[in-house]
Amino acid sequence: MSGQDAILGMDFMVPAGFRLGLADGTSCLPDEIRIQLSGRRPLYGEHVSA
Repeated sequence: MSGQDAILGMDFMVPAGFRLGLADGTSCLPDEIRIQLSGRRPLYGEHVSA
């Protein structure tokens, strides 16, 4: 992966309580309201069999 940053399977907690679930493409607000992120790339490329 030349010239790209990769974060695999991690969640981050920001002090405001906004949680990003990068593995499943969701964000979670402090009230546990889940929002699906748009424009997300597939987790694996076409050449990888799951």
